[in-house]
Amino acid sequence: MVLKSRKFWATVIGVGSVLALHLTGNGLPLDVVVDALKWLVGVFVAATAIEDGLKGGNVDKLADTLVTTMERRAIQRGGPEMRSRN
Repeated sequence: MVLKSRKFWATVIGVGSVLALHLTGNGLPLDVVVDALKWLVGVFVAATAIEDGLKGGNVDKLADTLVTTMERRAIQRGGPEMRSRN
C-alpha cells in the first residue's frame, strides 16, 4: 500500500535529493541536511495523519486533537496559558 503512495515517493525523492547534495559535496552543511530531513518526514507524517483522519469522517475530532496538541506545546514552551474552550 505504501509503495503506491505519492506522498511516500515524494518523501523518498526529497530525502534522496538532500542526501545526494550533501554527499557530493555541493555545500549543504550537516545541520541543514538534518533540518531538511526532519521537515520532509514531518510533512509526510502530517499529511498521512490528516488523510487518514478525514477518511473516517472524524474531521471535528481531528481538529480538536490538533488544537489540544498545539495548546499543550505552547504551555510546555512556557507560552501564555491557553484559555479553555467552551
